[in-house]
Amino acid sequence: MGITIISENNSLEKTIIDGLRLLEQKGGFIPSMGKVLIVVDMLIPQPFPVSFNPDSLVVLINFLKSRGISEIYVLPVVFNGYSSDALLSNYGLKTWINHHNAILVDRSDVFDQKISQNLDGATDPTLEPSEVINEPNLSLFSQIDSIVLLSQLKQDPLFGFWASLPLFSVFSNSNTSESPETYQEWIDRPTQSLSKEKPLLFINDGFSIVEQSGPCIGKRNKTTHLHRVYFGNDCFTLDWETLIDLGFDPKQNPFLKQINEEKFASSENNVVKTPENIAKLDIKPIPKDLNHFKLPGLSLHLGNLSFADHHTLYLLLLRFQTILFKDLYNVGDWILLAGENPPEPNFTGKEYIVVFGNSAIQSTQDYAFRSILKSSLKEPLEILGFETGVTRILDGDELERAIIGKQAKLRRKNELFQSKIDHQISMIEEKEQTPSLKLLKLKKKKKLEKSTISFHYKLERIRLDLSYKHEKLRIQNKAPDVILNSKVLDLSNYQPMGLQSMLTIANFIPSKMIPTLTTFLDSMKTVYNFIEFDKKERTLQQKQQRTKLKAKITEINRPILPQIKSELKLAKQTYKEQIQKYKQNRKKALEELKLKFQPQIDNLKIEKKNYSKQKSLRSESVLLPESVSKDTQEEKPEGDKSNE
Repeated sequence: MGITIISENNSLEKTIIDGLRLLEQKGGFIPSMGKVLIVVDMLIPQPFPVSFNPDSLVVLINFLKSRGISEIYVLPVVFNGYSSDALLSNYGLKTWINHHNAILVDRSDVFDQKISQNLDGATDPTLEPSEVINEPNLSLFSQIDSIVLLSQLKQDPLFGFWASLPLFSVFSNSNTSESPETYQEWIDRPTQSLSKEKPLLFINDGFSIVEQSGPCIGKRNKTTHLHRVYFGNDCFTLDWETLIDLGFDPKQNPFLKQINEEKFASSENNVVKTPENIAKLDIKPIPKDLNHFKLPGLSLHLGNLSFADHHTLYLLLLRFQTILFKDLYNVGDWILLAGENPPEPNFTGKEYIVVFGNSAIQSTQDYAFRSILKSSLKEPLEILGFETGVTRILDGDELERAIIGKQAKLRRKNELFQSKIDHQISMIEEKEQTPSLKLLKLKKKKKLEKSTISFHYKLERIRLDLSYKHEKLRIQNKAPDVILNSKVLDLSNYQPMGLQSMLTIANFIPSKMIPTLTTFLDSMKTVYNFIEFDKKERTLQQKQQRTKLKAKITEINRPILPQIKSELKLAKQTYKEQIQKYKQNRKKALEELKLKFQPQIDNLKIEKKNYSKQKSLRSESVLLPESVSKDTQEEKPEGDKSNE
């Protein structure tokens, strides 16, 4: 039967020491000799109160030293990919731990073997790792006499709280794997590691916790001081009673649900409180519903979520809310699908689509968003509130609006031209109406009417061209030109608390849109071992997907291609006939215009020519010399005389 001690006091030191002493009095194990390994909680790479409390560690070290412990080692346990050494250095704790009479070690210091030996003790370099045993002089772990796990309580929407079991799961198999690769492996590990040869003490530190944004520090987090710490020798019993005391149902915790079903936890657990009258707590739970994340542009489509999908997606959205919130305004609309058989989204081809988790990836292979009409990639233009240049298929009122929008530019241009000619005619009319000005005015009027004929032809041509274009698209769309949607990212499940997914997203969205995420990832390179993103592999994968899609579409379209070709031929013929008809009407109108104006123009040209001659004669008479004028006058009387 497990013993659980619940200790509460306003003093952290008194809370821990009173709890340890009471546990010992009730028959629980407390290290009293030899070498002790303290395993501290750094599963989530953030400082206290998410990771372990340095002050709690100091109290624990001093207590163990006071009991004559010869050597104390401190092992920070992190998830796969993180560097505990770099994290401790960043938080200023590396030298701090050594300063407090403890030896800081990492996983390799504790578990790695120096030599491979067989069961007889003889050296054999050909042995497989499974055949190797730890001799007392070959690893620090074999020399440790007892182990203390110091866990920091962290609130979580699905776990209720992270306590000893998540930390114990990662630590228990550290000698074979740095951390679990999947959630199921993480949850299964404690039941596979129950029989430990070394005495264990578990401490759940709840003196100060983060509420409402766990397990990581998020946008809406707040620190709460519970002044309460939990102690026990059985991690399953301890976590069970810890969750009950905090006001949560332990059966909802994935670790404890499994343990309860296997009868590892009992309702007869011995729970002792100090002081005896402390009441149960009532911590407000974090909402499990993922729709409470209000992220810019997000459209969330959820299918049947497994626990792993639900929890990893929660952590991903929490990171988006904390790190990517401003960047998402640059990204615009984006769609996230998760779980088995999520509802199919409505999309235009311009949204980024993230398919999260293996269940969603496998169940959405035939969804429409994975391929897209090539014609839909072109951006439409907006003129006077009307979309023009759109390449999606239009008909009815939508087509009419597109036609009017495109005609609007031509109408404005024609109005400016007519206004200019009218002004020129008005200026001519204000002057003395000579034949030249009359001819010029007549030509301007002819030009004005000719432009009107051309304007009406162009208006009808716009209507005809757009109507034919969308009729052609409608016919072609019976066998559409489908291409792979390059804005879809399949994001597989990663190990718990991993950052690899963030790097994948950073290589999916253009970097100019996500400066905050880029800066965050650069800063995390010192503490997280990212797997380099392989762009060639993604390109090859997309190439294979395109080839597969093309073959599929070709096979689907094969039976209807003859009919489509026939319809396209008929539509093109009709279009050409209508164009020819409009051209003939324009030609006829121009001929009528010529018949109307040409006689008048010819008459005015003759009038202009005569006017020019008369004007020239008058100019010559004015300029004759005076001597010529007198001779003419003297000769005239003689002529008159002879006539008499």
